[in-house]
Amino acid sequence: MSSLPYSSTSSLRLPVDLRLRRILLVDPDNRTRQSVQRMLARLHLGEVREAVNSAEAYDVLQRAEVPVDLMITELNLPVHDGFALIRSIRNSPDLPDPSIAIVALSDSRDGTTLSRLQKLDVVSLLVRPVGSRELFERIILALRSVKPRPPEVKTLS
Repeated sequence: MSSLPYSSTSSLRLPVDLRLRRILLVDPDNRTRQSVQRMLARLHLGEVREAVNSAEAYDVLQRAEVPVDLMITELNLPVHDGFALIRSIRNSPDLPDPSIAIVALSDSRDGTTLSRLQKLDVVSLLVRPVGSRELFERIILALRSVKPRPPEVKTLS
């Protein structure tokens, strides 16, 4: 079975300041969202927005005044699954940052899922049940895998 790149957590180094991160949590299950939200709060990982499906998630990303740094998404979403959501993000000219770091959340880790995630440039997969340490490690891996945004250039008129 293949594994996602950077799956080893033995050499983790923290990115700059995780408290400044903006996170979007996408899951239709209220208990799962609350559980992950509590873990994120204990880890002091920044501002967290929530969505229950892919349409809400895309809307949050599109309307964000400040781009979201990280999305944690369930793969089994109603209407359009997590793969469709990720694909639409990666291919969107309308979003401020289509290369957003993504952590996928699933009940299983099979070769097909891993392969599909790799093709969508997702390097972190969390398999339930999820603990705080594993969540933290996967977030760091996802954030480290994203190329930094180019600085905004302001022009004088």
